[in-house]
Amino acid sequence: MDGGESPKQNEDIGTSDRPLSAKLKGWLTTLLFLSAVLSFFLLLLRPPVLKEATWEWIQFGSTGTLFFVAILSIRNWCALKWTCWLLRIAVPWFILVLLLLSATTLFVVRSLRAKPPEPPRLSPISITFDLAHAKIFNSSEDPGSGHTERLKAWGSKRGEWEVHGPKEASFSYKVNPALAVSPNASAGGYILFYANPVDRRVFHKILFFLQSSETCAGKADLGVRLAVDDPRDGAEDFTYELNSLKRARQVTIGKDWEGFEIGFNEFRPLYPQTGPLPPDLNENTINKVAFFVDNDIAKRCPKNTLLIRDISLQP
Repeated sequence: MDGGESPKQNEDIGTSDRPLSAKLKGWLTTLLFLSAVLSFFLLLLRPPVLKEATWEWIQFGSTGTLFFVAILSIRNWCALKWTCWLLRIAVPWFILVLLLLSATTLFVVRSLRAKPPEPPRLSPISITFDLAHAKIFNSSEDPGSGHTERLKAWGSKRGEWEVHGPKEASFSYKVNPALAVSPNASAGGYILFYANPVDRRVFHKILFFLQSSETCAGKADLGVRLAVDDPRDGAEDFTYELNSLKRARQVTIGKDWEGFEIGFNEFRPLYPQTGPLPPDLNENTINKVAFFVDNDIAKRCPKNTLLIRDISLQP
């Protein structure tokens, strides 16, 4: 070593007597270290097509691999000196960016807590009397029920509502006292909406207007059912029933239109049918509304015509 040279000069990373390959290797190692750090943060942006667990493996795997290759590429302390020199410059800026991101995140979180975003508002669903999906029913017509025709409902003709408009229809019923009473017999009309079922955990009430042609000395009445039908065979797999509007609301149902708003929590669940439902249906996906009279209602009012309009399901 010449007397004019100092150890400091010999160790300087910028000396021109270092081989070009050593310099390139030093830069390669530095780039690998920086790529590993950058990849960790860039890979926080997960593509929607990949699951979170899969993306975490990619994130940590790629970062770890880059670090490992960088360490293997080190053959002298010079590469580490370059890395440390660059990190000394980059770290203060990196910390500043992290502080700014933290402050921004804190501001956004506090803003959202102070004024949380409003949930999307659902629109009411109107139920119309489309005769392709609205029918009159009598439990006596079910061969398996064993019911007599003591209680019978009808509309304009066999099996159809008497429709007065897209949102208004009626059915009539009467009792034949010559026939024996059948336990659990019922008759009335229903509307299906298989294409647009509603979740009773999201929609919470049913609204409609009701009119009775007979007052039956203030004893006219009507029951309501919500059901989950299996579209494959029309069987009711889950049924929720309110068997008396009069008792539920303590009102007189007569010749003036009376509005009803009934919460789904007021309906009593009936014993469910057996058999698997299609995969898109469960005990909450209501796809049928029925209005009915049973033996109790028919006993108090043996003959009547009931008009129903403006049915809607409300969130």
